[in-house]
Amino acid sequence: FRCEFCDVWKVFGNGMRVKPVEKVLREVEAMVHLGMEDVFLISDNFVGDKPYSRELLRGLVGLRPTLARPPRFHTELTLNVAKDDELLGLFAEAGFGSLFIGIESPNAASLKETRKRHNLFGDIVESCHKIQSYGLPIEASMIVGFDHDTTAIFDEQFQFLQDACLPHPRMHMLKAIRGTDLWLRLVEGGRVVDLDRIYEGELFEGDYYPAQYAANILPAGMTRIELMEGYLELLERLYSWEAFAARMKGFVSLVQRPPEPPREAPSEAAKDGWAQFFASLEPTVQATILELFGHAQRTSPGTTRIVAGKVLQQYLETLKLPHTRQVLEEQIRYESAHDVTKYLAVRGTVPSH
Repeated sequence: FRCEFCDVWKVFGNGMRVKPVEKVLREVEAMVHLGMEDVFLISDNFVGDKPYSRELLRGLVGLRPTLARPPRFHTELTLNVAKDDELLGLFAEAGFGSLFIGIESPNAASLKETRKRHNLFGDIVESCHKIQSYGLPIEASMIVGFDHDTTAIFDEQFQFLQDACLPHPRMHMLKAIRGTDLWLRLVEGGRVVDLDRIYEGELFEGDYYPAQYAANILPAGMTRIELMEGYLELLERLYSWEAFAARMKGFVSLVQRPPEPPREAPSEAAKDGWAQFFASLEPTVQATILELFGHAQRTSPGTTRIVAGKVLQQYLETLKLPHTRQVLEEQIRYESAHDVTKYLAVRGTVPSH
């Protein structure tokens, strides 16, 4: 695939390079021996070479019964996997705890614009439901700020994520990464802001580096300030406990193939840790979590471990939100008082850090 915003195919080419299956299995054994409970199989598209993917997944399925504490696996792939029931079954049987998928947008025009056309074959919500019916929660990468996005995209993204029941979306503002086709196109159009030049010698409240957070583009369908304000509001809506609980309940209700339960009961230390964490939460949040576990127990008991993990992820997201708000509000104040178009990137510009 040749997505416009992506640098992976620019750097590594379009060929798949794989490690021998037997070597992967031995590495997994070593990791389990060292006490690892989660193993991420690094690949920009795990199903890019399907014969290899099937061979490796079958190897992991065979290895699982030999391990005292089988790990949860994670990987990155494309939405195309929704069309392959055999692969989905193998992912579930091998014990995958999440699949990271670049969905990017519910806006078909934006997907065409960025050459993410493989997400246009079939209904995206139905594809997400199909994958998650195997007990495989999707961690979706989502982007706002494409040329075909207007300020309406923030409501569209929120509604899509709620409808698709994606427990833990990762929302981003579009960035033009140096060397990508997007960067080249926008630089030629005078639409890339060189954030490094802006912040040289500047000191901002909170001791942060804004370039890590702010989009570096001049959007076509909205202003930069509208993009940042809409993005921040979208984050706060998505990571409200109410919205999270609705997505999580939806996920649990979709599961038709619950994951294999852990072979061992949680340790006393783990139980104590969870009890202390739960006691630290506000009463309304506690009630939401109890309701979630009750729904899981009634609907799909095998999903309670997934629910617990996603509750912790949700909690961590809520901890990050105040800092994100501080950073973006400072950025908005700065850009409201300064003309950032004086700092447009040109070909050959080298970052200062």
